[in-house]
Amino acid sequence: KKLEKDIKKVLELVGFNNVIEMDKKLENKNPQEDLQIVSDSEIMLIEVKGHNGMPSEDDCQALLKYINRNMRKHRNKEIFGVLVVNHNKTIEPVKRICPAFSKEQIRDAERDQYCLVSTWELYQAVRLFQTGLLSFNDINTELHTAGLFQAVPRSWKNIGKIDRLYKSNEIACLILTIEELKIGDEIVVVSGNDYFVQVIDEMQVNSEPRELVVNNEPVSIKMIKPILKSASIYIK
Repeated sequence: KKLEKDIKKVLELVGFNNVIEMDKKLENKNPQEDLQIVSDSEIMLIEVKGHNGMPSEDDCQALLKYINRNMRKHRNKEIFGVLVVNHNKTIEPVKRICPAFSKEQIRDAERDQYCLVSTWELYQAVRLFQTGLLSFNDINTELHTAGLFQAVPRSWKNIGKIDRLYKSNEIACLILTIEELKIGDEIVVVSGNDYFVQVIDEMQVNSEPRELVVNNEPVSIKMIKPILKSASIYIK
């Protein structure tokens, strides 16, 4: 129940109204989804699960059951389902298997039109929201997207995987995977539990300063603070 309450608080934090804990509304002993977000035209059903391992097929089937039940009960409203899972819960979040859901589970969610969310991705979305990089509408749209929930907007492009770090982890070296990157571009860095924006003011290729770097070139970028080798760097 604590996990359900935490998810409710998170949803309210980013701007959702009328988040209802369904166990407080039980009229009989039949199981129901854990949370609902109710509007004039829609009910979003949210099933919350915690696992030492990975999400199960039973989790997905339970959500589908609740969706079908509510479609019969509320014929004048749109019904959309969200499954939130705290997977590998005994493991530090950054070390958990990602994505949390199997290819088959993601495919089924896309087909049956519901959203799969890991608590780690939801946490990242909240951190991006708190830093002003995501809006309520961004998160709401993603929660209404069938398939796998992604904290980082699909329009952002990862500029390349970090190969090495130098000078106290403030110089990131990578092979550029986007079309081009230039001085003055604004990048978003997701490094462990740190989320920040910076403007590129220094780059090198083979130890030579460059104003512009193009696809497949090796580039070294000066960061404004130390980052992890596992960090992801995006351009909006």
